[in-house]
Amino acid sequence: MRKVQVHRWAMRLGTLLLLVGLGCFVAKAFTPTYVDASGMLHESFFLLPLGYAGLFASLVSYLVAGFTHGQRQHA
Repeated sequence: MRKVQVHRWAMRLGTLLLLVGLGCFVAKAFTPTYVDASGMLHESFFLLPLGYAGLFASLVSYLVAGFTHGQRQHA
């Protein structure tokens, strides 16, 4: 695979992962948290680690895209 293709796909993947991560945070903000009659807490806490994982993965993808773009410029 050529470096231009790797750069393009890494940028697209990074953008997708960034949107997924931010979407998890938005969904967490708009999901109601409540305690039912039996004292059980209902909360969508799983969206927080998924959001951070999406942001971290997008950062890694953008770093790969920057690295391949930098090599393409210097080669």
